[in-house]
Amino acid sequence: MLISGFLVNVFCLDYKNITKYAEEKYLDPLTKDIGSILSGGYYHCAENLGIPGFDIGIRFPLKNINENNTIIKSEDNKVNVIGVPIVQAEVGLPLNLDLIARAMSYEGLSIFGGGIKYTIFKIKIPFDFSISGMAGYTTLTHDYIKANSTSGNIIVSVGTPIVQPYIGIGYDSTELTGGDKAKKENPILEDIKGKSNGTRIEAGANISPFPFIYLYGGYTLIYQDTGYTFGLGVKF
Repeated sequence: MLISGFLVNVFCLDYKNITKYAEEKYLDPLTKDIGSILSGGYYHCAENLGIPGFDIGIRFPLKNINENNTIIKSEDNKVNVIGVPIVQAEVGLPLNLDLIARAMSYEGLSIFGGGIKYTIFKIKIPFDFSISGMAGYTTLTHDYIKANSTSGNIIVSVGTPIVQPYIGIGYDSTELTGGDKAKKENPILEDIKGKSNGTRIEAGANISPFPFIYLYGGYTLIYQDTGYTFGLGVKF
């Protein structure tokens, strides 16, 4: 259950406590933490892929657990950070567009989503300087919780031969309800939902030690909490 002694994967959590804490004041902090993960890791640069560009890799968004997240913390988890690995693929389209698809499924919990990125501006000064807009939508389904998160972002990046820094700012909106099994065990959950929204600011850098291969890491301020994003992949 524990990863590196302090990190727990969202697949490993026991969400049955939602039936005990069936009030919006308890669902909202859980929604905040789950939403930050669902909308995390969507981008690591602003430059579009072009045709026939392709980018596939693993994204690992992380977040410090909200101190008010009773549903998670009441399980006596001695952890401070939650995260999840997500497989993400991007393909270049005409008109400076990139199409994004992402998914992960394990232990009865499934995450699916997608988005689109549009490169608004690109110039060499002398390196590639790009500005893009990106929108994404991701869902989570489980016997005890269901959630969906929508995110819109503006991304800026500078392309140098080895290191490519980037920064993004955006806004997320998330809703969370009890899953089918949770609603059956506690019918009160039929009428309540958790809600969360707020700004996301992320700064990081890509490193390309070998052609077509990249690693990246970012520091994130999510709804006034702290998070991180890591990833690796193949891009061409």
